[in-house]
Amino acid sequence: YTDKEMKEMSAKMAPFYGFQLVMTIISAAMLAYLMTLLPEVSPFLIASIVWLGFVLPADVSGVIFGGTRSEYILPKISIKSGEALTRLLVAAWIISLF
Repeated sequence: YTDKEMKEMSAKMAPFYGFQLVMTIISAAMLAYLMTLLPEVSPFLIASIVWLGFVLPADVSGVIFGGTRSEYILPKISIKSGEALTRLLVAAWIISLF
């Protein structure tokens, strides 16, 4: 890709970054809500359960059925699910500070 093509593609991605930010805020708000419903449970345990029960299965299905070449399935699942777990644990930590 040329520099011009890269800049054009980056400009087209801007709305998606905004959408991802909104989704992250919604996810953090729902995590905070669960933490208020279950104050006796560790925020990190709640985040881990949410990840294991909802996020991981959705990520795995998305990779498997999303047209990913077979040699990239496991690395892509590892990267996506690791990022999602990290994001949830960081959100749980930040929310627990308040």
